[in-house]
Amino acid sequence: MNTNALGFLAIERGDHQEAVNIFMRSLQKGKDPSGYYGFGLAHFLLEDYATARWAFHKTLELDPRNVEAIRRLSMMEEPEFDAGKTGLSPPHHERRFRAEKSTLEVHRGEWKRLFIKGINLGIGLPGSFPGEYAVKKGTYRKWFGQISAIGINALRTYTLHPPSFYEALDEWNRSGKTLYLFQGIWTEPPAGDDYSGEDFLSYVRGNIRDAIDAVHGSTVLPQRPGYPDGKYSVDVSWCTIGFLFGREWEPCSVKRFNESRGGRLGAYEGKFLKIVDGTPFE
Repeated sequence: MNTNALGFLAIERGDHQEAVNIFMRSLQKGKDPSGYYGFGLAHFLLEDYATARWAFHKTLELDPRNVEAIRRLSMMEEPEFDAGKTGLSPPHHERRFRAEKSTLEVHRGEWKRLFIKGINLGIGLPGSFPGEYAVKKGTYRKWFGQISAIGINALRTYTLHPPSFYEALDEWNRSGKTLYLFQGIWTEPPAGDDYSGEDFLSYVRGNIRDAIDAVHGSTVLPQRPGYPDGKYSVDVSWCTIGFLFGREWEPCSVKRFNESRGGRLGAYEGKFLKIVDGTPFE
C-alpha cells in the first residue's frame, strides 16, 4: 500500500489529523494530484477550509479534470456554505462562576458547587512545533468527545489557541455537554529579570487583552511568528471559569527580582486583586 492509499485509509477511519501527516509525507516525496487532493480533503474534513481550498487548486494545476477537487471547490463557493462565523460578538457582562471559600460555584438558577475534573490541553502535535498550531477544528471536536467520555468537565490551556479551538468548544458545549474553560495567558520571563519594567508590563497587558478579547469573540489578531492569528468571533466567556496568568516561573529569576527589591513584603489592593504581605514578585 502506497503512502497516498494510507492517507485515504486514515480518512476512511475518521482519523483526519493523521491523514494530514501522511499526505504531507507523500508530498515531500513528490508532488502529485492524488497527494494534494488527499491533503485538501483531510483539511476540508477538519474544517480548515483555507488550506483545503489551496490544496484543491494545487490538485487542479496538475490534474485540471479532477472531478472531486472541482466539486469540493464548488461546495465552498456556495452562498449557504458556512466556512466560519462572521462578525464579532458584542461584549456583555454576566457572572456565572464564583469562588466561595474553598470551592468553585456555578450559577444554574442558583449557586451550586462545581467539582472540577480537569485536563491540560496543549497546542502541539507529534511531528510539529507548538508554534505551528497544527491542531485543526475537527481534531479539537474529536478530542472533546473523548475527553468528555472519560468524565472530564474542564479544559486548562497554557496559552491562546487559534480561533478554531473556540469555535469547536462553543459548538460542543451547545450540543448538550459542557466542558468548562480555564484560559491560560502565556508569559515569557523579562530580560534581566525585571518584572516591573515598562516593556515587560506592556507585553503582559497585551497578552491579557488578547486572551480576554479572544474568549469573548471580539478580536482579530494579525499574523505573528509563533502566535495564533485570525478572527475570534465566537463568545465562549459563558463557559469560561477563569484566566490563569503566567507559567511555571523559574525560581532563580523570581529570586533575583525579589532580592533586587530588597525582598521586602508589602500589601497591594487593586480593582480586582489584593494581597497582604506579598513579595515584590507577587
